[in-house]
Amino acid sequence: MIPGTVYARLAHRPVTVQKAVLDFSLTGEKSLEGNPLVIYEINFPDEQRTLRIYFEKNFPYRIQKWHETYRSLIGMGAKMLTTNAIRTHTIMDPYWKHHTNKDRSRLEALGLSAREMGTD
Repeated sequence: MIPGTVYARLAHRPVTVQKAVLDFSLTGEKSLEGNPLVIYEINFPDEQRTLRIYFEKNFPYRIQKWHETYRSLIGMGAKMLTTNAIRTHTIMDPYWKHHTNKDRSRLEALGLSAREMGTD
């Protein structure tokens, strides 16, 4: 499998084919809308990296969260790093109409602030 190019760039890894072990399983968890979730797990043993993507079992297959662990080789010594992301809000709105300073208040509806978005 070829891992995502964003990961390769941020981790300073070459974009090459890597051995991967894939698993697909049902969880007991539910999405924000109450739909059953499945986990798609991708394990890159040579990179010591695991990515778990939790998404709805049925259409529209919305991603609910993801969890990634990987070994950092940058700096003095390697250590395991973790990234977690969880969908907490959904707003169906034409984002291209909301890009001015007066629209900053809309970030609060997503549980964000202008500082977190790097726009202040």
